[in-house]
Amino acid sequence: MPTREACRRVAVVLLLAAGMAGAQGCGYLRDRLSDSTQMFDLGLSFSAKPQFSAYVNCPVIAPLGYGKVDGYYLGMGGGKVGAMKFHQQSSGLLVWGREEVSWESFDAKKADTLSVQGVGVLGLAEGQHDGKAYSPACIHYLHLGFIGIAANIRWLEIPDFLLGFALLDPMGDDEHGGWWFGKDRTPVTLAGLFGRAPNPEEGPAAVAPLTPLGKEQ
Repeated sequence: MPTREACRRVAVVLLLAAGMAGAQGCGYLRDRLSDSTQMFDLGLSFSAKPQFSAYVNCPVIAPLGYGKVDGYYLGMGGGKVGAMKFHQQSSGLLVWGREEVSWESFDAKKADTLSVQGVGVLGLAEGQHDGKAYSPACIHYLHLGFIGIAANIRWLEIPDFLLGFALLDPMGDDEHGGWWFGKDRTPVTLAGLFGRAPNPEEGPAAVAPLTPLGKEQ
């Protein structure tokens, strides 16, 4: 049975968390909702003409199959929920693969608007990654004719969602920041905090702006 002291400590932690959440207000809740939609992709794909996709990559070092679908998607995908445009083109031969996928905001004819990454041992060695933090993930696409399904798990987004309740943002994707901010109000990531510990005498505003994980300065 928990002791009175243990219960008191838990209560203090909960009060601090509630206080920080209240300080963040609606922005805090929007960030938590956004994080919750980024952990998984689950929905149906539709195409106006017959298309094909049978691709799996779980874990990220064993891609197998091929698929290309340009159409629409209904469900949760790419951090968005609802009906949206959808593009997916993937190929894998176990030791090498390439994944290209985007929801809603993209132009299939412009590579810089698509999420692209190399997978498999050889694909990872090539270093092809657009910095949108979609790897590692467990990927499943199946589309036969006019309809299909996508079921993906984005591993790094799960701890990002859980730590977000404590105002930590390891993926650097919260719009309303966390405990520490740069001078331009850019959220500081965990990787950045390990690079430079905040100086209490300088205060949070004195911490230099840092770049979110997977993005170059």
